Amino acid sequence: MKPYLVAGQTDESITSDFTTQISQSRTSPLIWIAGLLLTIGYSWPSDSAAPIPVIKLDGEDLSQESFLTMDSGDRLVVNIDSGSVADIVCASHSNLYLRAQAVIAPDGTRFSGNVFSTCSDRSSTGSYAWRGSVSSPEHHEQFIQILEIASQLRLQNLSVEEG
Repeated sequence: MKPYLVAGQTDESITSDFTTQISQSRTSPLIWIAGLLLTIGYSWPSDSAAPIPVIKLDGEDLSQESFLTMDSGDRLVVNIDSGSVADIVCASHSNLYLRAQAVIAPDGTRFSGNVFSTCSDRSSTGSYAWRGSVSSPEHHEQFIQILEIASQLRLQNLSVEEG
């Protein structure tokens, strides 16, 4: 695996998977159940001047409705907002998270966050607690490279939110 994506490469990408858990209900954050696989990263299509964020839940590509940012603590933040295409994405995946946010720990091994609405629960009251951990040592190494790309984009004043 290359240490980072380089302009001119043909449709290269680098992603990292996180296995997740979600609270059983909005009111019981201490009871955890299996959550959806979160995949984050960057792709660099051959016709693009900069890397494009990749964000998927259980293989469903939500990159167009999501973005990556870096907070003041230089932690990568994943923001998902698929509410505007809920009818389309929920038709193929009834358990999908429509609105969610995950803040990745600086070491890239885990995240914590919230799920604000799902296909099966579109209520706007409260949120589900959401947490996850990188799925393997290989995916951890890939995440470190993803964080480096996000940091380089931030330093170059390019949008980390592009996508």
